[in-house]
Amino acid sequence: MTQVVGGVAPEIISKTRRLEPVVEIVLPSLVGFFPPKVMFRINTKPGAKPSIGHVGKNFEDWFILGGRVCQDSLEGGPVQLTYLKEDYTDQEIIDELGEDGVKLSLVNLFQLMLCLKETHERAYEDGNPNVLFVPDRKGILRAVRLYRFGMSGWGVSADSICPKHRWRCGSRVFSRLA
Repeated sequence: MTQVVGGVAPEIISKTRRLEPVVEIVLPSLVGFFPPKVMFRINTKPGAKPSIGHVGKNFEDWFILGGRVCQDSLEGGPVQLTYLKEDYTDQEIIDELGEDGVKLSLVNLFQLMLCLKETHERAYEDGNPNVLFVPDRKGILRAVRLYRFGMSGWGVSADSICPKHRWRCGSRVFSRLA
C-alpha cells in the first residue's frame, strides 16, 4: 500500500484479490465543534472549504436534520482507498472488508472532502463515485456516495444498504486500515 500525505500517489492495482487496498490517505485533524448542518451546507463560493454543490435528500434527512453536534473524534488519521476491480454490491463490500473495517464517521467524510481533491486528484476528477459506509444519527449504517458535482464542487448522497445495488468497476471504497 502507498501512503499519501500531500501528493498524488502512483496508481497500483493488484490483479490477485477482488478488493485490495491501494492507497493510505492521512486525514487532517479538525479543530472545534462539528455541526453537520453547517459543515454540509451547499457552498460554492470561491475559496469555500470544501466546495459543496449538492446534498442529497436522504443524506440531509439521515445525517443533518436534528441539529446535532457530531461527537466523533476530530483527530485526523489514516484511511485506505480501494478500487473496485469489478462490480460489487454494498453487502459484498461489507462482507469482504468487515463491518468494522468499512465503518467511517461523518467527520471522516468531511475530512475526505477537505483533502481528497489535493491528495488524490483522480478520486475527484474521473467521474467514478467514492463510496463510504457511515452510521447515520440513529446508528444505521448507510452507503454514502461522494462525487464531483459538475463544476460546483462535491456532491454527497446516501442510500440504505442494498443487496441489489451494484457499485461499478472503478469506483473507490474508503475504509479503516486493515
